[in-house]
Amino acid sequence: RTWLASLPLKMAPSTRRLGLALSLLLALAPSVTLGFSLTTSSGRRVGVGGSAVHPRRRRQSAVLSMRLMPASFEGSDFTITEYPRPVLRTKAVEISEFDDDLRSKIKQMFTIMYACRGVGLAAPQIGPWERWPGMAPRLFVYNSAGDSKLAHILERVVVNPRIVEYSSATDIEVEGCLSSRSECCDGQVCRATEIKVEYQDENGKEVKKKLKGYEARIFQHEFDHIQGVLHLDRFSPDSRKKIQPELDIMAKEYQEKAEDASDAILDLSDEVKATLVPPPMVSGRMPPLGEMGPLGGGGEGGEGQFDDPDSASNQRNVGKAMLKGMGWSD
Repeated sequence: RTWLASLPLKMAPSTRRLGLALSLLLALAPSVTLGFSLTTSSGRRVGVGGSAVHPRRRRQSAVLSMRLMPASFEGSDFTITEYPRPVLRTKAVEISEFDDDLRSKIKQMFTIMYACRGVGLAAPQIGPWERWPGMAPRLFVYNSAGDSKLAHILERVVVNPRIVEYSSATDIEVEGCLSSRSECCDGQVCRATEIKVEYQDENGKEVKKKLKGYEARIFQHEFDHIQGVLHLDRFSPDSRKKIQPELDIMAKEYQEKAEDASDAILDLSDEVKATLVPPPMVSGRMPPLGEMGPLGGGGEGGEGQFDDPDSASNQRNVGKAMLKGMGWSD
């Protein structure tokens, strides 16, 4: 859009008028928001399982904006786990057996992810897991393009992961989540722009990688799930207040349907929230680097940070993130 809008003045008037018309159409056209969803710095909406929604459109009433997930998936007994089920707030358990049953469940996870037009899915978001009753394994899958045609290139299976380092550079994007009905509960989330990770694949093979950008954000979002953390736990108080009506509806539905609704967990404890890396948003802004605190991720998250916080590139990233938090865009 930026390229079209900045066509050189020396171009033929008809060519420039066509370019500006296309730019206007792109600006007005709805963008797609999905279950793990985010709005990039350029305004591009991407994510997991959703419907078309204009990024500037005012939030509808909770009843009208609710989008229910599929009740079942072909070839799988799994169903979607939604807020405020307790498994979403429970740390997932380590996987020790890498057998055909596990690989079959992983295949089902990808099927569900694509059925929801997704880019990522963590084990706590679906169930039941017969091998771990009432719990979920430390497992998630993702495809940063969300396109099954690119499965052989971009599909990733992540078992027993650890984030060993977070960059000091952070960025703010809008995220939604399959477990809270996608765009109706989206909001700004601060994430490290680069991370170093260690995990095992579906066969138990050790993997070490440095991830950045969009893939790093997806990994952090899904890693939160197996730590018992939801994206909305990272919202500022103002952002959380905006989505509270939708959360109240889901909590009421769970209360009406669950055999024992008393086990619902509505919020993350303050003790766990204090360990989040980066920290949650504060009044719609990114926390200053001085507030980052220990980068331990609750003992299982990370062990340090990299990148020079005084470098010119990092200062630019920090400045851009803070401007986004105040409502500015590139």
